[in-house]
Amino acid sequence: MNQIERISKMGALLKSAEAACDELDGAIERLAEALAQYDKEQENFDILTEYYEGDEWMRDFEDDEAGLIPQSIDRGALTEDSIYDLLLRRKDLDEILQALRSYL
Repeated sequence: MNQIERISKMGALLKSAEAACDELDGAIERLAEALAQYDKEQENFDILTEYYEGDEWMRDFEDDEAGLIPQSIDRGALTEDSIYDLLLRRKDLDEILQALRSYL
């Protein structure tokens, strides 16, 4: 490879590496924002866990099944699968974050 070819090739490699760094910078910024939002929600996760694992959720669920809870309110928290799935997702995400921490 002659000098001109080498300089051209290195210029192309530089541009490619800069683009990869730019993309990674953006991804890291988005990840940092998502992690900050996730951290803000930790108290909500704890409240939902306590509610779901305690007696109140079962009482509310049974009252809803008996038609005692108005249909006009958001009863999403009374669907067993929604809270259970969310708590499983939290567990999975926490495992991924732990693996990421060990990687870094």
